[in-house]
Amino acid sequence: MLSLIDSNGNFTYGAARLEIETPRLPADFPQLTTTVRDIRKMEPGVTLMMVAPSGGGSGFLLAVDDAGRVVWYHRPSRSTGDAKRMRNGNLLYIDFSDAVEIDMLGNVVQRWRTSMSALPPGEATEVRANPFHHELTELPWGNLLALSHEIRRLENYPTSETDTAPSDQRATGAMPIRRPMTRRMIPSSCPCGIRMP
Repeated sequence: MLSLIDSNGNFTYGAARLEIETPRLPADFPQLTTTVRDIRKMEPGVTLMMVAPSGGGSGFLLAVDDAGRVVWYHRPSRSTGDAKRMRNGNLLYIDFSDAVEIDMLGNVVQRWRTSMSALPPGEATEVRANPFHHELTELPWGNLLALSHEIRRLENYPTSETDTAPSDQRATGAMPIRRPMTRRMIPSSCPCGIRMP
């Protein structure tokens, strides 16, 4: 059952239907087309996804219903990667090289800044790590596990199967963040991740 209280304090209990008229989608919002729809094979609820313009730019985080209709969107300030719904109902996403937690109204709750961040120091919690990439995962005990990358120098590494003169190369690989990323310090013996009080 849905209960409502209006700005005058009038209480309505058990409203059968609620219709909300929202503003039109922005002019630069991408055109979405549903090509396949089989609700028997779909999870209930909405699907959260990132849609970015092919020429670059920040794009949109959006949620669509089972018919592919937009039911929610957020325009991040920079290009965005992985986005997930957290247990507290907020969203967590990768914002270029950093991590951001927002509420469903788009208000920033927390931001974590990596070594290559464009954010000025002091605008986010500092994490001594290379940029986050691919995925952030909320762990059962409330921390977040993040992937970063590291660059290694490989000696005499061939550039192809036919390379007859291997040379020193730089290679990038994924690595989990091993240092705690917290709002407040937690013991270093705790599993890595961002502590969510």
